Amino acid sequence: MDIEYLKKKLTELQCIVRDLETAFKNDNRKFTLDGHLLGSIGEMYSKLSYDIELYKPSTKGHDGKLKSNAEVQIKITQGKNIVLSSKPEHLIILSLKNDGEREEIYNGSGDLVWNLTAAKTKRISLTKIKTLNK
Repeated sequence: MDIEYLKKKLTELQCIVRDLETAFKNDNRKFTLDGHLLGSIGEMYSKLSYDIELYKPSTKGHDGKLKSNAEVQIKITQGKNIVLSSKPEHLIILSLKNDGEREEIYNGSGDLVWNLTAAKTKRISLTKIKTLNK
């Protein structure tokens, strides 16, 4: 399996999402890819792109380990925010686009993003995170 296979299957899923949203437009329902499905997609993109050794699913705190042995947490969203529940050592944040492509929003120290989050919610906008790349 490779990234092109993953992208092809994601494009198929996103076509289904668009079809469902069109079919149920009058009911105001969104069919975004989220939860475990979206998390697993982000983890596979990251494994294939950054050569990450993934931990077992639902491991608390981190999703895997980089070649440098740093632990990494992986976040992916189709929205405008992410939520952190703990401070990661290293953090990769991806945004999933409608064509199956992903945009790397952030790839670096977890401290920097953690320190930007609101004290209580730990929710942070992708726009705010992107400022770290400048």
